[in-house]
Amino acid sequence: MMNNESIDNLNESLIKVPVWDIWIRISHWALLILISLCYYTAEIGGLNFRIPILDVVIINMEIHLISGLLILVILIFRILWGFFGSDTSSFLMMVKSAKLSLSYIRKLHKKKTQLHIGHNPTGAISVFVIIFVLFIQAASGLFSQDDSFFPTQGPLTHLISNDDSTAITKFHKLWWEYMVIFIIGIHITASLFYLIIKKQNLILPLFNGKKILPISADYKTLKFGSTRLALTLLLIAFSTIIIIANSEKLQDAFLILAS
Repeated sequence: MMNNESIDNLNESLIKVPVWDIWIRISHWALLILISLCYYTAEIGGLNFRIPILDVVIINMEIHLISGLLILVILIFRILWGFFGSDTSSFLMMVKSAKLSLSYIRKLHKKKTQLHIGHNPTGAISVFVIIFVLFIQAASGLFSQDDSFFPTQGPLTHLISNDDSTAITKFHKLWWEYMVIFIIGIHITASLFYLIIKKQNLILPLFNGKKILPISADYKTLKFGSTRLALTLLLIAFSTIIIIANSEKLQDAFLILAS
């Protein structure tokens, strides 16, 4: 596997190099959309969606629940992709990069730009933090309940008492307010810092998948996960969440068969 050491020599030709696969890019922007939906449905509300052909109405908190479940699908996929996917998505590569964080931070004030083929050291740390924070948020939603006019419960609330569910619901709200919003704010601020101060556009590569690197960069050794592998991991992630979403029905069916 390639290394991810910083490339400080910019006195040479630069080229656009593919570094982010389509699956990482789709996951990133899908998370943005789904988190925005969760925010809107929880904080503003009134978002109802009608499926014309089926003549079915999905109410506000059902959209919130579905969005949360899809976030879990993406997070499970991202975790699996971190072990089996592309080099630049590799957790091993990010751990190696994160170890250089102190040295990297000391050089941030310098005008000379530090380029990294994959995540820079602070970016690698942020990936782990974001996955952890979002996973806690989405997972706690599985045990939460909504007491609005059209009450909605997480698919795993049947496994715990009402008091425990109420406590987890409060945690779910507080974790959003004090952790998720905070982490999102830092993420946006960091992106703007690199764009405005360091003159590094970290946003555009998440659209086109390409970063500008010196010709001498060791990018030719990059390996990308296959489409078949990605679809297989997505299927595993979807299947896991479908089982969770239907756990109460599966439990009832099991009890009927066992009786």
